[in-house]
Amino acid sequence: MANSGCGKDPDIIQEGDTVVFDVNNKLKVQFIQVKSGSTVRFGQGNCQTTDLVGHRFGTLFGLGEDGASLRPVAHEPSEEWDEQLEDVDRDGSNHIHDQEAGNQYMSREEIEGMKASGAQGATIVDALVTNSKNFDKMSGFAQKKYKKKKVDKYVLIGCARKPTAAVLAEAYYSRYSNTIGYLRPDTLALALTMANVGPYQHVLVLEASSGLVTGAVAEKLGGFGEVCAAHHGRNSPSISITTQFNFSDTIQKTIHTKPLFDLLLEVDGMAHRAKYFTDKKRDEDEDTAVAAPPAKPRFTSCIITAAHYSLKSSLFAVLPLLAPSATFVVVSQVLQPLVDCMNLLRVKNYAVGTTIHEAWTRDIQVLPLRTHPFMNMNHGGGYILTGTVTKRGRWVDLNQYTSSHNEDAV
Repeated sequence: MANSGCGKDPDIIQEGDTVVFDVNNKLKVQFIQVKSGSTVRFGQGNCQTTDLVGHRFGTLFGLGEDGASLRPVAHEPSEEWDEQLEDVDRDGSNHIHDQEAGNQYMSREEIEGMKASGAQGATIVDALVTNSKNFDKMSGFAQKKYKKKKVDKYVLIGCARKPTAAVLAEAYYSRYSNTIGYLRPDTLALALTMANVGPYQHVLVLEASSGLVTGAVAEKLGGFGEVCAAHHGRNSPSISITTQFNFSDTIQKTIHTKPLFDLLLEVDGMAHRAKYFTDKKRDEDEDTAVAAPPAKPRFTSCIITAAHYSLKSSLFAVLPLLAPSATFVVVSQVLQPLVDCMNLLRVKNYAVGTTIHEAWTRDIQVLPLRTHPFMNMNHGGGYILTGTVTKRGRWVDLNQYTSSHNEDAV
């Protein structure tokens, strides 16, 4: 929802804002709009979203005494960063022995009874630790792991996160990756950096990520410049994610959509090419085509993530819209289409500095005395083609890639 921004602190949650509400460190992610009458699922009940109003983004919330309201909590019980572990007992077993029902004195019925009576999660965790047969046999590390496992299960902690590009990218990728075209957060960050996106830039975006890339660019522009979400055909694809950024009216005005064909016609000296689209004809010999006068493109950078279109045709169609020395970025989950694009750009001398990067990242566990990379990781970050435009690209028949399936599509 766009806000006027007059007298509004962007770090304070107000009615009408969108909040990314994650439970127990992204175990469950919800996109909620704070307004009267709307609720958020938390635990076994529904809480009013208006309970968030007046608190700062990033505040941690737990269930209130009535079990149906949200109350801010001071810290997350599962995070004990200040605990000293240098003198921890290393003689015990490093395994968690409480996996079988026989190792716990408390029965399932007793645990469910405590939950039904309204007992807090911390109380249940303390009872489980006290009634564990093997807790004292574990090492200090295993005891902390056991406690954290029980805390994640029985203690509900929700965090009201501010919907920035980084937060939305992580939330969508973790839960709804198909909505954003499987665009990984670190890949998006690398694309924004390589495209040199910043204030006073004019950025052209051709995406299939429901507006995530467009919103991320608008966030970096900060209300200075423009971002145009181009699209093939007359029907504009959904860019609904841009409405979740809580942009002010100033930033919202920098976002607009337009068909790629109309953008090409706006460039000086290219109106004569309309007859090729109307008649669906193309000269057999490009060298005999009518030379166009010098164009005056305005876009200083371009990002293409439209995986359901032909990347080669899309890239060469937007080249006439890019100003000299403009940077472009093409993102693909498959390497070969980018290799074909890079080779053709070099042969025709349309760009310099063409490079293909592989997006790679690995999460690191940071804990006292046991900091190490996670054993499991996502290896599929995709590939990025970057370069700098040196001369305007030749005309490309847009009709040849209006279909959603092409041999170069990925």
